Amino acid sequence: MNKEKSTATTEYRKKRSPYKTTVSRAKIAGILCLAALAVILFFMSPVFRIRSIDVVGNIELKKAEIIDVSGIKKGDNIFRIDSEKARNAISGLGKVTGIEIIRSLPGDVTIRVYEKTECAYIMEKAAYTGIDETGMIISTMSGLDRNVPLIKGIKLVDTKKGQYIKIDRKDSKVASELIRKILTELKNQEILGKVKYIDLSDLDDIKMTLRNDVLVNMGKDGNEDGDNIEYKIAFLKAIIPEIDSQTGGVVELSDTENVTSSMS
Repeated sequence: MNKEKSTATTEYRKKRSPYKTTVSRAKIAGILCLAALAVILFFMSPVFRIRSIDVVGNIELKKAEIIDVSGIKKGDNIFRIDSEKARNAISGLGKVTGIEIIRSLPGDVTIRVYEKTECAYIMEKAAYTGIDETGMIISTMSGLDRNVPLIKGIKLVDTKKGQYIKIDRKDSKVASELIRKILTELKNQEILGKVKYIDLSDLDDIKMTLRNDVLVNMGKDGNEDGDNIEYKIAFLKAIIPEIDSQTGGVVELSDTENVTSSMS
């Protein structure tokens, strides 16, 4: 009798098990949904609305301009910031090498920019096109506002910011690469501010004019003795202390084995 009762109880439990399991799963799912909803409501609450936007690292770009193009606005939810979209938009300003969007809970945002600066200008019609050492166009302005060289003897095809320079001449690739080499080395040697003009009218006869109006004949990049333009610029830095106090004159640096000078 007891055996029959035990068997009946077991069969009853087996019949009830699927139902109980379904109910338990439904309860768990319901609890998880409520928890997820609570989390969503928490992060979407007014506590996480953006209350301040700051910009750091900018040199010439205006804070208001950076914030405006970023698309980040006060009152927006801090978790809904599209960082990639903001970075791409700020990069379009043409003077930025890097951008960080930093969230500080509950509602503060900091935009950190790493800004490019002009290493040289190229005059186009009535405007000056500013470029960095890589040859990228980063500004267009009506006057010179930095103590960096003005490049002569070339004409640009386009002056759109964010693009690399395209020169209107047959040897455009050679000229573009030469500009990058010259500006990079002048920057590395920390004498960008010493050079007033770079004349690339003839790539076999490169000329530089210093701020004190001393003309430096650089010759070409890689002469018969193998001296490249980087070496000549390093050599120029070494002799600048000797000629810095002069006004006018000529330094012949085409051949670094036979450097001559005639000062006014």
